[in-house]
Amino acid sequence: MNCVDCTVSPVSENAYTCASVVCAGTYWVGNIYFLSAPTGWVWPTAPPSCIGAGTAPYRSIQCAVVSNTVTISPVD
Repeated sequence: MNCVDCTVSPVSENAYTCASVVCAGTYWVGNIYFLSAPTGWVWPTAPPSCIGAGTAPYRSIQCAVVSNTVTISPVD
């Protein structure tokens, strides 16, 4: 928790642009982060929304981040 020098990967980006009735709907986005603690540091337990790799204490954790929902209205 509060790790300052953690290695954060993978990094991916999906950009999607759409401006028609086809894109109307409710959407949410999510991402998964794999965090590795520097040598000498561990997580005694996995924080909320995370799971530890292996057994505790964890040198690496995987965390999910999910946005709120967004509604896109149809545009003609």
